[in-house]
Amino acid sequence: GQGAGFMGVFFQMLGYLALTLLVVAIVVGLVHLLSGRRSLNEGPKVKGLKRPPPKVVLGMDVTPESLPDDLLGQARLYWSQGQARLALSLLYRGALTQLITRQEVAIEGSDTESECLSHVEAAVPGNLAQYFRRLSLQWVKVAYSKEEIGSDDFEGLCASWPFERREG
Repeated sequence: GQGAGFMGVFFQMLGYLALTLLVVAIVVGLVHLLSGRRSLNEGPKVKGLKRPPPKVVLGMDVTPESLPDDLLGQARLYWSQGQARLALSLLYRGALTQLITRQEVAIEGSDTESECLSHVEAAVPGNLAQYFRRLSLQWVKVAYSKEEIGSDDFEGLCASWPFERREG
């Protein structure tokens, strides 16, 4: 009778609805997959394009060409002339330059000394990070606290310089 006809139409409508939902789900899935794949393809390209290293950090030029060929000799000369701040800033700039260019530590131009130290400690092996920590502490002491450091401390920093000796 009439109940069977109604049930047939009902199941037919249910079938169309299910088919429509299935088509919509497939379309949405394809769009999602394609947009996901596009961004996956863009991902490595963006990663491969490393941002250029900063030229200035903490107001200091950290480009290799800004440093003297004999960085340690120049720092010792400044020290011997009583220019402790200049001597330490040269060591600090030299260390930052090496860490940014040779070790590829992700230091930003806007980083503070403590942020630079955090990046270095996260990125480089033990003795480089330990050296940079010592140098940073001495640099901050001289630059901001206007404290003096002893000749032994300064000479220790020069003698244990863990980077390449010549920049040029």
